Amino acid sequence: MRVFTTLALGLIAFEIGASLRMGSLRSSGKPLFWITTLQVLFPWIISTVLITLLAPWMLELPDAALLTTYLPIGLLLGAMACPTAPAITVALVHECKSQGPVTSLLFAVVALTDAIAIIAYSAAAGISRHLVHGGKGLALQPMILDPLQEIILSTAIGLVLAVLLIFLSRYFQSRSLQMVLVVGISLLCTGLCEVLGASALLANMALGFVAVNRRSEQDSVAILGKIEGIVFTAFFVLSGLYFSLEAMKGAGWMTLVIILCRCSGKYLGANLGARIGGASDVVRRYFGLALLPKAGLVIGLAIAARASFPDLGLILFNGMLASVVVNTLLTPPLAKYALARLGECRRQT
Repeated sequence: MRVFTTLALGLIAFEIGASLRMGSLRSSGKPLFWITTLQVLFPWIISTVLITLLAPWMLELPDAALLTTYLPIGLLLGAMACPTAPAITVALVHECKSQGPVTSLLFAVVALTDAIAIIAYSAAAGISRHLVHGGKGLALQPMILDPLQEIILSTAIGLVLAVLLIFLSRYFQSRSLQMVLVVGISLLCTGLCEVLGASALLANMALGFVAVNRRSEQDSVAILGKIEGIVFTAFFVLSGLYFSLEAMKGAGWMTLVIILCRCSGKYLGANLGARIGGASDVVRRYFGLALLPKAGLVIGLAIAARASFPDLGLILFNGMLASVVVNTLLTPPLAKYALARLGECRRQT
């Protein structure tokens, strides 16, 4: 069933790219830059450092070593701490009927955060592969140039297929055929990345970003929302098949550390970013709470890690999936409370 999760993940990455509209990015200005940057860096760094240091006491892994086992785990889980769930954010905003500049800023931060998270994971995976396979020292080629090459190749694939999508859309007039075209190009993008060894996440994100920022293509991309429910349902059901209760016994404490590192990093980073960016006191206090939910992309990254790192993947996936379950129970009410306190809700919460 791996092929279905791979294709679904490509469509999810496409939607993330399609949510990045240049107009919203330009209008948000300085607060957008600082909040996005710091609420990505803080959980990434805090998670990487603490998980790397605490993993020897939390996990029982045979023949484990700091550089070849625990540091790769810390790097990968640190990168997975970056994303915020766009689907949950959109659902809460619609439920609260929230509208205004702070809500627009929230959408821009969430979309840009997930874009950066995909790049961060690609870099972390490249460095971790070098370490896991016995690489010693900070070799420039495998640890920096190879991940950079993968990012460039993935972006190039997305850009080329975006041009193809824009060209072919002229000949697909009906909405049903436009949906076929968009889905087909996204699946082609994922297949090419699988063959060429590129990141399907990053390529699909670039594809969606370029397509949606062409005014004539926005309607075509929006059509994908009609099958969003099917894609997400299949993705989460298939993700649940990977879940192992046996492996959870060894990942229990790591799950708690993942949650605490990410939530504290997100809140502190957003607070400091809002302060530096000149946002209001209300935004400083509550904006970080609205960034706590995580879901689809994090599971997708965990599935990718499970496939790329067979020896570590089960621990990575089960720890991350368990943290998603707990996060989904606890953080949406906090995010909903934050939206109410930010003052743009039109429905009483």
